[in-house]
Amino acid sequence: MTNKQNGLEIRFKTDLGVADEDVVDKWELMASRRALQNLKSLISPEQMKELIQDQIDKSATLIKEYLEKSDGEFKKCFVKVEVDGITATDYFKWQYGKMGKTITGTEEERRDVANNVVFPAHPEHYMMLPSGVVETLGGLPTNASVVRLDNTPQFVLDEVNSDYPHKSYAGVQLEDSTVWAYGLSEFRDTETGAEMRLNIWWPAACPQIFFDDHARHFSIEYRNFLHMAVQEINKNNR
Repeated sequence: MTNKQNGLEIRFKTDLGVADEDVVDKWELMASRRALQNLKSLISPEQMKELIQDQIDKSATLIKEYLEKSDGEFKKCFVKVEVDGITATDYFKWQYGKMGKTITGTEEERRDVANNVVFPAHPEHYMMLPSGVVETLGGLPTNASVVRLDNTPQFVLDEVNSDYPHKSYAGVQLEDSTVWAYGLSEFRDTETGAEMRLNIWWPAACPQIFFDDHARHFSIEYRNFLHMAVQEINKNNR
């Protein structure tokens, strides 16, 4: 399908072949990823934190307001992933092996996962945390530390699907340890690959951008994670 904007239809004849705007979009995405990866590799975590701290603080203030206004009510963002070519068992092992290194790995291992997995997975992953990442939520960079829950809320447990054997539960907390969101990810093998159920609950009073953006965020992030997983598994099997 040709990408037509402003009534224009543009084609480029290059040494790589003819490129319409859909092809140029892919080239632009590749260049954007390369530029972001370069900048993130040059900026230290301390420099990045200093650069966006005011935005992180603003996000935390707004989230606490939404949490208070929600009065214990939460609203879910849900994305189902269907993929052929990799099993849920293999993917789950890959993802949580990688994420585990961000918590228990050496500084070199943490830096490797950040630069080669977490940052390339989404352009709005700004910096690694001891457990979690600073990422854009509700339009602002937000401290999204992932924590284990002593008591999983009932509304999360009510969504658990026993057909999905691989599961991950988590709370999301701010820099001051305020737990303000909850996640449940579930994975199962299919005849041709995998299905995944990705759930996140934000305070009900959060504006719609939280829910719309995270549907897009999940889709971008897991698309990239899945390609990385397959490439690494294939490489290791050679």
